[in-house]
Amino acid sequence: MTAPETPGAGEVADDWRPTRELGIYTRRSGQKVLIEGYLDVYETDLTGAHIWMLCGTGATVAEITERVATKQEKTVEEVGPVVREFISDLVRCGFVH
Repeated sequence: MTAPETPGAGEVADDWRPTRELGIYTRRSGQKVLIEGYLDVYETDLTGAHIWMLCGTGATVAEITERVATKQEKTVEEVGPVVREFISDLVRCGFVH
């Protein structure tokens, strides 16, 4: 059995389990959260920080979406595109695989 490949940007499937890369750190800066690698820094809000914290827990994208929807008291349909786009950005930046 082969391991699933990391999706490209815009190709985040609901059954994919994103994993954080080693050497990526977070810190707060006022109301923002910074996700930092060796070369890149990504600034996000608390929703993005929540998604980031769920990456690497073994949760699928669908499960992450459900948790975000519950926390924000919104539907999966409302938050799904935002979650997938944010995770696509993390892939593009090299923060998750």
